[in-house]
Amino acid sequence: MKNNKNVLLAGSLALNILWSPGGQAATTNTCNGCTISSTYTNLTGNFYTFVGTNSSLLTGASTTFFNNGAVQQIGSGGLLMGGYSEDVYFNNEPGAIYQFLADSSIGNDYSTSSQDAVFTNQGLLWKSGGTNTSAISVFFNNEGGSIEVDSGVLVLNGAGTSSNGVFSVASAAVLDLTGGSAPTWSGQITGSGSGTVSLATGTIFGNPSLTLDFPPNLFQWDGGALQGVITNNAIVTVSGTNVSTLTGANTTFVNQGKVIQIGSGGTIMGTAGNNVYFNNEPGAIYQIASDSSIAWGLNFYGQTSQSVPFSNQGLVWKSSGTNTSAISVSFNNQGGTVEVDSGVLVLNGAGTSSNGVLNVASAAVLDLTGGSSPTWAGEITGSGSGQVWLSSGTLLASPSVVLAFPTNLFQWNGGTLQGIITNTGTIMVSGTNVSVLTGTTTTFDNRGTVKQIGTGGTLMGAYGANLYFTNEPGATYEFASDSSIAWGMNFYGQGPPPFMNEGLIRKSAGTNTSAINLSFNNAGGSVEVDSGVLAVNGNYAQGGGSLVIGLGGPNTNQCGQFSCGIATLGGPLKVVLANGYVPVVGSQFEILACTSFTGFFSSTNIPEGMTVSYLQNNLGQPEYVDLVVTGTVPAQIQLPILSGGYLTFEIGTANGQSYIVQQNTNLATTNWTLVTNITGSGSYYQFATPLTSVPQRFFRVIQP
Repeated sequence: MKNNKNVLLAGSLALNILWSPGGQAATTNTCNGCTISSTYTNLTGNFYTFVGTNSSLLTGASTTFFNNGAVQQIGSGGLLMGGYSEDVYFNNEPGAIYQFLADSSIGNDYSTSSQDAVFTNQGLLWKSGGTNTSAISVFFNNEGGSIEVDSGVLVLNGAGTSSNGVFSVASAAVLDLTGGSAPTWSGQITGSGSGTVSLATGTIFGNPSLTLDFPPNLFQWDGGALQGVITNNAIVTVSGTNVSTLTGANTTFVNQGKVIQIGSGGTIMGTAGNNVYFNNEPGAIYQIASDSSIAWGLNFYGQTSQSVPFSNQGLVWKSSGTNTSAISVSFNNQGGTVEVDSGVLVLNGAGTSSNGVLNVASAAVLDLTGGSSPTWAGEITGSGSGQVWLSSGTLLASPSVVLAFPTNLFQWNGGTLQGIITNTGTIMVSGTNVSVLTGTTTTFDNRGTVKQIGTGGTLMGAYGANLYFTNEPGATYEFASDSSIAWGMNFYGQGPPPFMNEGLIRKSAGTNTSAINLSFNNAGGSVEVDSGVLAVNGNYAQGGGSLVIGLGGPNTNQCGQFSCGIATLGGPLKVVLANGYVPVVGSQFEILACTSFTGFFSSTNIPEGMTVSYLQNNLGQPEYVDLVVTGTVPAQIQLPILSGGYLTFEIGTANGQSYIVQQNTNLATTNWTLVTNITGSGSYYQFATPLTSVPQRFFRVIQP
């Protein structure tokens, strides 16, 4: 049995006392547009309700409402706090509940500022009803309390000074932490739920520091600013179309979890002369899941993007978006990984980096400079079938950098390398732009492969720089097009920089001329010319290295030729037939053109039917070494393939030459039988034969 007793207090405050069967009293206070002007305590287990359409007022000098039970806003009228120059306080104590059951709010009286009215939460602040917005527009101090939003939007737009908090936000509900104001938070804030904790406007100050510890998708940074020392231990989502700003003197964002940019305008900026730092720690991930960027804001104090460094020791990852994302602040990679799965990621804010792994997927691009001049040290390597670009700007090696990329990944398609560079992998000099090697005492030490594939991919030493290029033993410098190595204009009277070859220089493609217009020094290295002309500026001392010449057709541009100044011969010569080409008797090929030569090849490895002719005139005219076809050159058998029950292979033939194809099942016998007779046309003849159940079969081609 319950007994009800009603007591009428001052104003319109009604007190309902409920008597429980055990004799313990539970009290419900109902306030409909009432005024509370003195200190009041709502005891544990009691209810206090604000009802109706009229606003209730908490006012009076140093008036404090202590809630130890439950306070409910049921009506649309809400609660106003404050008065004329009065300090008013509402304390939601530990274990207490302040509940919005409707879309009403807590506001400040028109005659006071939000700082004169203070709502402190150590218990539970709970918006349980209403599909629109409730706001706390007075100074809000969360001191380890919890905030729960089950429906609609709860906005904390009165600023305040808070420490620690747990936020639970249900699906489709929103907790707006600022509402355009500038609260201060410290300690740790965490939460749960599939709704949204929003930083959309205003500024959150982390003072002295703030730790964010939210599950995926809960904390949405979709505009607004963070300032101070901010640490992310879990997931922060940069979303929406607004600019999300990181600003303030010596502001530092320490990412130990994951930051994911999903919005089209979700850009982090350091602004207005502030030193802003973003540290992506070891094991952390900064994910760009759209074509958004990290930009540097306008700075009125003469600072540059270097004042807004982004340091990566974890993973920077562009996972989505088919267009361009840029990191336009100073990017300092400190042993971290950069991964691009789609689109283009541009690092155009310069910076100082050491070591790194760059992984780029097919059709994706990582642009290392974007026209800026970053400094790199240590080793950079990577993987993937995409491209790492040096297409503009300058990559400065200080004190030195090692490039260790697989084939086709690192594309030097313009831009400049400067400093001490060592290549241990593959560098592709590509595109139509000029790729430049310059700078005082710049050294390029090639221990892997440098491959020129572009039409304009020319290396230049420019403007008085002391440049050194060394092609080390076992290394390859390859011209896979008709591009060259040029020497740029030099205003200081110096000559062309030296190019030392101790490995292999190869012209593998192109039917015209590739030139090395530097000071060429062959220090025991090899030279291979498969087609076209490879010309070097200066003399050629073979020094034991091989000269390899390819013959791929009857025309001059289909065969290789090496051109130099004075040639000192003394190493081996090797001639290779390519493309199935078989020259006819009487053919002659100019394989070496020079101003003069001395010595002879130490050995020759040339096809049967050919001889070497040394043409010296001793009259100051060019001198040559030729290949002359004096006899029948054997057919060239290539590409044997067993597939679908057929054996196929190609026979390179000389024009007008007769050939006999024979077969045998046992090489220990002379039982060769005729397969077919053919007459050569100067190109490939394709032969195909079905295979039967015999365990083995041998073929040969003879020339009668």
